[in-house]
Amino acid sequence: MMRFAPRRFAVVISVALPCAVAQAADQIDRHALVTRHNPHITTVDPWAPLSVGNGEFCFTADVTGLQTFTDYYHEHGIITETQARWSWHTNPNPNGYKLADANRPFTAYGKTLGYPTNDKSPAGQWLRENPQDMPLPQIESLID
Repeated sequence: MMRFAPRRFAVVISVALPCAVAQAADQIDRHALVTRHNPHITTVDPWAPLSVGNGEFCFTADVTGLQTFTDYYHEHGIITETQARWSWHTNPNPNGYKLADANRPFTAYGKTLGYPTNDKSPAGQWLRENPQDMPLPQIESLID
């Protein structure tokens, strides 16, 4: 009688994705994608300017598509500005205020900790105002 040693087999399963999936990203109809988001502003509404941005940069336009009526929008609604994450300004700190200088003590569970909530103190006022974002120059059309 013959005995055979058990054999071990490895099974490999391979899945091929259709090429259409990989090519779909290359064939985006970019014109259709962009034009489905074409805003049309037809009236001056200082409470509804158009802001366009990507999280790092934001441009707010009035009815002209630029920032032509900035004074009117600022006086009657929402100002039209251009903002960027990298455009910040800090006023001088001659007193050397630190976050801890605006602390107010809070006690919870038998432990007292300081939290910077004292915005009425000189340190709190300075810390609340600094740093501050600084608008970039305005883009407007010259109407005479």
